[in-house]
Amino acid sequence: MTSRLCENCGRPVAETHVLCSFCGMTIAISRMECENHPEEHAVAVCVVCGKPVCGDCAISAEKSMFCDKPDHAAMQKEWILIATSHSEFEADAVCLNLAHSEIETKVFSMRDHVVTFWFDEFAIVRVFVQQKDMERALAVLSELQLIDGPASV
Repeated sequence: MTSRLCENCGRPVAETHVLCSFCGMTIAISRMECENHPEEHAVAVCVVCGKPVCGDCAISAEKSMFCDKPDHAAMQKEWILIATSHSEFEADAVCLNLAHSEIETKVFSMRDHVVTFWFDEFAIVRVFVQQKDMERALAVLSELQLIDGPASV
C-alpha cells in the first residue's frame, strides 16, 4: 500500500485514507461537515472524540487537532490513547478489564456526534488511560489478548 506524509504532523498516511489517524486532519477532499457549522466543510476531526470541525472550530495543539471542548486539548498532557475499536462492545471489554486492575479509562465514540459516515482509518471508539498507567494497561490488555500492541483492538 502506498502512502504519503500528512502535511500537519508529517506521519505516513495511506493513499486511500481521507483522515490522518494520528493528528485528525483531513488529507483528501471530504464531504464531511462541521458539527457546529453544517454549512462548512470539516478540516479535521478531534483526535479525542472524533467530532468533525471546520477551520473556525478546530484547535491545533502539539500537531494534533481537537474540537472546541477545552478539556480535549488538555487531555494530551495526562492521557494517552490505549485502544481503538469499531465496536462499543470491544471498547467496553477493554475498559472493564482495566477497571479490574484499578486503571481509570475515558471512552469517546464518534457515534456521539452528528456524523453520517465513518472512515476506516479513524476508529469509531477510542479508549484513553492516564499516561502514568500506560505500561501497566498495555501489559493487562496484552496478557488478556485484547490487543496485539498499543492502540489497537
